[in-house]
Amino acid sequence: ILFIVACSNNDDVDTTKPTIELIKPIDEANFHPGDKLEFVCNFNDDTKLASYKVEIHNNFNGHDHTSPTQLKAGLEEEEHPWSYQNSWNFDDGISTANIKHHEIQIPLTINQEGVEEEIAEGHYHLGVYCLDAAGNENSVFIEIEIEHEDHIH
Repeated sequence: ILFIVACSNNDDVDTTKPTIELIKPIDEANFHPGDKLEFVCNFNDDTKLASYKVEIHNNFNGHDHTSPTQLKAGLEEEEHPWSYQNSWNFDDGISTANIKHHEIQIPLTINQEGVEEEIAEGHYHLGVYCLDAAGNENSVFIEIEIEHEDHIH
């Protein structure tokens, strides 16, 4: 009898991933060291949203996010890639959220072993992860480019 009762409860298990609509930045957007990156995103879930994370890392080796990859591969010794990661919790019980941040600052320099170095220009991935209250996760990735001012055409 317990087995039957347990099986009937499985119909109520949330297996639907939340949706992510990344509005800003747009795919292939260009930025410069020192710029503020505007982040605007809509999140939706069929039950309850739990948290989201924004991550930025270099794509100097041309990797994608369909399989695990070593992010350090392909870096030149003189390159100083920037990375960013932060996560936030949604207000309890909400299923829809429009998030707008202005606080993602692209630094001018990065501290490499005690020395301030100009951050590496090139292609970076911006990833957005969303987790719902049942533990279902979804993610979206775009590519952005960071160029130094003196390399503008």
